[in-house]
Amino acid sequence: GHKARMKTQIVLAVCVLLLLLPLCDCKKRNSKQWNSMKESEWQRLEWEEEEEDFEDEEEKQRPFDPKNMKDFFINQKRGKPAMLVVKFRNTTEDGQNITLEKMYEIANEWNNLLLTDGIDISTYEHDDGLLVTVMQGHKIFQVKDFLLEDPLVRLV
Repeated sequence: GHKARMKTQIVLAVCVLLLLLPLCDCKKRNSKQWNSMKESEWQRLEWEEEEEDFEDEEEKQRPFDPKNMKDFFINQKRGKPAMLVVKFRNTTEDGQNITLEKMYEIANEWNNLLLTDGIDISTYEHDDGLLVTVMQGHKIFQVKDFLLEDPLVRLV
């Protein structure tokens, strides 16, 4: 059921993190090593940290423009979750009914694909569709466009 899928997703996420861990260029230091660091080493560490934050630079808040409500919404949802309701077609392309189990199977695929782009979603049963929670709410329009590309999705 749903709990088994959740456990599988968690195990998969942990495995991916464990596989990526050796790629980290982190040096382990003891307190003596931290205390003996030179000013230039501290500056290099600060510069590397700023470099990591650079990719979010383009997503900084823009000034309010009443003509552009999409940007306003994106700024309001920065750091907060946002939700979408997804309605499916009645049948798949090969004529099979779309069951709740099939919806969760599709949602699991979406989650895995979106995670590769750093977008985290959760899905919940909602009427005859799914409620999709986007943890990075400012990326809601990107997720909406992605979901609408699925031929089994009728409405978002």
